[in-house]
Amino acid sequence: MFRDLFDLSKSRSLKESVGFYIFYGAVGLGITGLVGLFA
Repeated sequence: MFRDLFDLSKSRSLKESVGFYIFYGAVGLGITGLVGLFA
């Protein structure tokens, strides 16, 4: 799974790419929010 994320030569559909961006964007915002609360 992680290998697929970094394998740029592997073709991926637009829907899957958008899904990955939204998922990791949400995770990133969540982590940033938690750090902001406790910092």
